[in-house]
Amino acid sequence: MEEGISNPENLKPTQKLTILPKPSPVDVLLNRRTFDPVSSALDIEIGQFTVLDDFDDVHVVSLVEGRLDNSEFQLDGFTLYWKNTREKETRTNYSILVQVEDRAGNRLEKEFGLKTEINLIGKMRIYNVFTPNNDGYNDTWGIPSGSLSEEIQVQVFNKYGELLFEAKNSQEQWDGTYQGKNLPADTYFWLITSSESSEIRKGFLSLIR
Repeated sequence: MEEGISNPENLKPTQKLTILPKPSPVDVLLNRRTFDPVSSALDIEIGQFTVLDDFDDVHVVSLVEGRLDNSEFQLDGFTLYWKNTREKETRTNYSILVQVEDRAGNRLEKEFGLKTEINLIGKMRIYNVFTPNNDGYNDTWGIPSGSLSEEIQVQVFNKYGELLFEAKNSQEQWDGTYQGKNLPADTYFWLITSSESSEIRKGFLSLIR
């Protein structure tokens, strides 16, 4: 102690601290709000949630049970999925209510609007040349794999109108054969029909060997 200051009662210094309650998270964001319902996947990924919180980085994100269209969706951690049930009718717009809870028990609720965005075959790039020579490059032809649901029909015909290949989903690709035999280099005609959008698209395809 400084000279001239005495402490005959041997008191000890104390300092009072007031611990304020932790504030609730500031916000929760979803990086994508559109999804393509035309898919063969059972659960279609939509986007990722991000929680804005200046004081904590441990949160639980959940869908509020029984609210809005929450029963149509599910969460795996911070990832939002749409439950792809073929028995139900697909809508254009959905609304969900999301809850965020931190370690202190603070909660934040926020509503999000979601929209469906169907990939139409008319917007897809379909190649008109392929080379089925087993070199590992451009050996098959069809719709880009996984881009549409199985609710399509892909057909390839020769110049006489004979059906050479038919597929019911985008996973099936044509390898340039018919009844197990390689077809010659020639120009063929293709037709793609979508039952989801009632679209029909057609064109010519060159097979090169």
